[in-house]
Amino acid sequence: MLGKPAYIQKLPWEKPLRETELHHTLLHVQKNLKMVEVGLVKHRQKAFTVLQTAKARLHGSNGCTPIVTCLFGAGSQRSFIRKQLADDLGLQGVPERLHISTFGKRNDLYERARRVSFSLKTVQGNSSNAQWIEALCVRQICSPVEGKPSLSKNWKHLRGLQLADQFPRSVTDVDILIGLDHYYDFMRDEIRRGRRNQPIAVLTTLNWVLCGRVGHGKSSERARALFVSIEESVDSVLKKFWQLDAIGICGQAEMEEVHSVVMDKFKENITFDGEWYSVGLPWKSNEQLPNNLPYAMQRLEQTEKRLRKNHLSAPLYSNALGEYLTNGWAEVAHELQTVTGREWYLPHCAVIRNDKASTKWRIVFDGSTSYQGVTLNDMLEPGSALQKQLVGILIRFRRFRIGLQADIKKMFIQIGLHEHDRGVVRFLWRDLNSSVKPTVYRFKRVCFGLNCSPFLALGVVRYHAQMNSVQFGKGSEEILDNMSDLVTSCASEESAKEIQQDTTELMRKGGFKLARWASNSNVIKDAAQEGEITKVTGTVLCLIWNRQTDTLTVKLPVVNVSSADTKRRVLSRGLAHLR
Repeated sequence: MLGKPAYIQKLPWEKPLRETELHHTLLHVQKNLKMVEVGLVKHRQKAFTVLQTAKARLHGSNGCTPIVTCLFGAGSQRSFIRKQLADDLGLQGVPERLHISTFGKRNDLYERARRVSFSLKTVQGNSSNAQWIEALCVRQICSPVEGKPSLSKNWKHLRGLQLADQFPRSVTDVDILIGLDHYYDFMRDEIRRGRRNQPIAVLTTLNWVLCGRVGHGKSSERARALFVSIEESVDSVLKKFWQLDAIGICGQAEMEEVHSVVMDKFKENITFDGEWYSVGLPWKSNEQLPNNLPYAMQRLEQTEKRLRKNHLSAPLYSNALGEYLTNGWAEVAHELQTVTGREWYLPHCAVIRNDKASTKWRIVFDGSTSYQGVTLNDMLEPGSALQKQLVGILIRFRRFRIGLQADIKKMFIQIGLHEHDRGVVRFLWRDLNSSVKPTVYRFKRVCFGLNCSPFLALGVVRYHAQMNSVQFGKGSEEILDNMSDLVTSCASEESAKEIQQDTTELMRKGGFKLARWASNSNVIKDAAQEGEITKVTGTVLCLIWNRQTDTLTVKLPVVNVSSADTKRRVLSRGLAHLR
């Protein structure tokens, strides 16, 4: 809108200047000066930026499901929730001490924040894709976000979309900031754009979210820069340093309270039929999974393409999968066995480890693959780390004269999986015949690739050793001190033979087999079954053990001196060797 005309008038102090006087030509006053009208823009609407906000329904531990305001912030490393809201919902968690660095390095502070977990659904609550996230409790996330206007009729690209926020909406407080640690768990692949200076619509699990610059003219004077960088405090770094320096000296910390609940559920669900143990998967909640069959089909075609290029790998791959069926570790899945929300297909690939003395070829199933922002591993509790400290095992191994070593043969696959959980461990295979429809199989045992598999396997071994500690006293102690592999030492050959017999019988009773016995004693070699004794040189705890000379050596990496060493090159070589 044009304002009133502005007039340029003759100033009262102006007087004629003689051309002989020193002056600038701009000071010349034209006698025939006329009034000039200048058009001014009046009250031009300011532009504003729409932040990615959404209304969602929060599901807490006390059963309450309030509607909250979420703000998506890709500039934050972590997610946050208002402390008052978390307290009202009874969300429990463990504390963390963090160094929070904000935009412009202003107001850096150290703060203790409670880490809690909860799920978010659409306000309607009819979405099966509830997203579980972990967030830190803070008193206030940011200043209230500005209100939003009504939707314009010119925004045709937004017609028919179910929006996650209200339009119009007044100024509101932010309850949850979804940082980059969970940002893409909510995002989908669809985006709708309009014309320039019109909002952009992004599809999320909470419905469509609007964002971007809207309108013309000067932007609003208020701006929100959501940048949160979280660093560990110096105290935390030093604490880790001293803990690393004191490995094998300080005692192992007790199991955290959050993991004790998982262990209790594990003990409630474990069963034994006289031949082997069976367990259930440790689910975080009863949320349903999307059916990822289309994505699993794409991954199968990619695997087949790679195998066809390698004629040596193809038969090995087929034989390895055939072994699952022959041994009864997997079975054909039927449609009648399908449970709604519990159907998931695991992509698979081959992993070759030439440094392994036993299984050089292994098929690994990918439980971390994402489909519609969901992974199977995200829905499962990883459980506690039941592995023993390597330093303690190494000290026990060199304590006495006679060393003894064995490992549990195919430990994971010797543990059964309950019927109601087999639907989420399906996989596709058609023996490289692309002209036929793939057959759907499902695991009957615990498989590689799930984040909870090590916990389930070691938990069963520990449970079995504890339940039979009266009958197999010494053997039970040795298994509990090692868990996965047996690495110990004995003062006499009689004691070594006793441990070998007890541990072998103990594990056989639970459906396991101790294999690849190794020792520096000829008596143990003679007592072992034929074919079970390994060669003279082998590895123990990543060290080379020569059983004939009873010496431990370290294999040093080959150093390439063709180029100058840099810090980055030295670190990369060292880390690669440690892997």
